[in-house]
Amino acid sequence: MDANDVSEQIRAAVETERAEHRAVERFRTRGAMVIAVLAMLLAIASLGGENATKEMISANIHASDSWAFYQAKNIRQTVNQLAADELEATLLLHAAMLTDEARQQMQRRIERYRATVAIKPKPKTPTLISRRPSSRSPSCWAQWPSSPLPVGSYGWH
Repeated sequence: MDANDVSEQIRAAVETERAEHRAVERFRTRGAMVIAVLAMLLAIASLGGENATKEMISANIHASDSWAFYQAKNIRQTVNQLAADELEATLLLHAAMLTDEARQQMQRRIERYRATVAIKPKPKTPTLISRRPSSRSPSCWAQWPSSPLPVGSYGWH
């Protein structure tokens, strides 16, 4: 074997090794690109999930606040009703012992309590929807009412 044959064999071996190396590098590059695309899609999905979670928490907080307001309003209305009823019962039981001025004062209080109760009628059922759907919201949300609560039921509108 002469030097040219050995040189040719070395070149062929190097060329074969380079070809194998290029094939491995091409595979690694494509694998890295696929992993990068999947990571990007996962990050986008994660952000969307976080936004949906934040919106859901916000809606739950608003619903809880609305329900607490409804309960407090109902309690105030019941207290006014009970106070008027108690004053009427007192007026009926002790009418003979009261002066005209005291009777008139009690009657004014009763009227004031009854007027307060009449101003705030009890709503049928509160609608607890958090807010208007955003442009990113699913299209099925478009049918939801845009008002968070029935107009006029809580005095917020």
